[in-house]
Amino acid sequence: MHIVAFDLIGIGVGPANLSLAALLTTARERGLTTLSSIFLERNPEIFWHTEQMFPGTLMQTEFYRDLVTPVDPTNRFSFLNYLRRSGRLDQFFCSSTIYPTRVEFQAYFNWVAKQIPDGDANFVTAPGRNACILNAIDGKEVYGIDDQDRLVALR
Repeated sequence: MHIVAFDLIGIGVGPANLSLAALLTTARERGLTTLSSIFLERNPEIFWHTEQMFPGTLMQTEFYRDLVTPVDPTNRFSFLNYLRRSGRLDQFFCSSTIYPTRVEFQAYFNWVAKQIPDGDANFVTAPGRNACILNAIDGKEVYGIDDQDRLVALR
């Protein structure tokens, strides 16, 4: 079986790992790092607090506390750039709140996930399957991606 080695493996793509994937992608694009990474998620989309997705429910944090802005305000993965790209920037600025809806923030997370380049092997989904520890090789844990029949290992 073929083993692919990465410097960083993220299991699950919630807000923390999605933020890390976006920041690493930007750092690679800017020539600031050569770290290789893969983020494994079993769902084809990002689901976040689905039990709190009532119509009109707002986030409890301001829009600028998105995945990247606190670390890099010029990052292309910002919530404001998402609004601009989706044609909703003016509408959001004209609203009476600085708190986006939970539904919109989940849509933002999915927009970011779709922007992560597949060619960099940053973001891999294995729908309906769990990424799990299989074995230890040379003292490093190995994780499986079921949909591609390969193992990924830390360098």
